[in-house]
Amino acid sequence: MQAVTKPKPTRLKDIDQQTYRMRMTHSVEETAKHFGITRSAVWRRCQRVEQHARELIEKTPIVNLIVQEIEALADLERQSRELAENATNDRSKLGYLGEARRARIAKQKLMLDTGILPREPTAIYSIVQNLKPTDDKKPARHRSRDELIEDIISEAEKMPIM
Repeated sequence: MQAVTKPKPTRLKDIDQQTYRMRMTHSVEETAKHFGITRSAVWRRCQRVEQHARELIEKTPIVNLIVQEIEALADLERQSRELAENATNDRSKLGYLGEARRARIAKQKLMLDTGILPREPTAIYSIVQNLKPTDDKKPARHRSRDELIEDIISEAEKMPIM
């Protein structure tokens, strides 16, 4: 039986990263001229950077990526609300509040798409109903952070890959 080996992650050179960053804001010709290389060398350097990024993403557990994105959206919403509070004119205030709203919508959509929040109204109703225990019902058991993460991972594994 042959052992399956994964390709080793590529080591990224600083010059590759610099080339990639410059390519994001300049043309291929300008980038090549700046570094004294050919256009195809610019493309190869950019491909190495993109390959390295893909390898890093493949190694990162999906739940970590989802959590990072949710945190980034929550942070964007918080910052936008703070800027709206300190805005001096109404137009700026509306712009910041609109950005906060878009961040909130994106966060909710991500949570719905990943299955963290249920889509069915009855499921949402039962969650809300469970938050307010009645005399004949025991309150829902509080789960640890690790248990919640395991649930998210198991749900994510059940989802079809697009």
